[in-house]
Amino acid sequence: MKRIKIPTDLMIKGVDGNEREHSFKKFLTIAIESNEKFGKGLANIKRGMALSKIIEKNCHGDSIVLENADYDSIRESIDNAQWLPPIIFQMLPFIDAFEGAETFEVKAEEPKTDDETDKPKE
Repeated sequence: MKRIKIPTDLMIKGVDGNEREHSFKKFLTIAIESNEKFGKGLANIKRGMALSKIIEKNCHGDSIVLENADYDSIRESIDNAQWLPPIIFQMLPFIDAFEGAETFEVKAEEPKTDDETDKPKE
């Protein structure tokens, strides 16, 4: 599992000279939607839709937690997206946050044996 600290929104100056606020959520969504892979083949289309839903549902608060496979797919999308250099240079804090993801393991709770159930200790 990967935990990414969500950076604050950025004011990005567009090629038209106007500044617009961009969120980390929007950055990830654009990366996924820009990945041509998710526009070809039913399985890939469904995968892209699933990733978009994960971002929509979970990218709020101060962090987002992703399964390793989801993280890797989004990473691939960020790497392969066609960004305009003047725009993506301003989004480096988002890239740094994504790359700075903390890896952790979720340990499954071990099943209790008969000795560990609700029997009182004598």
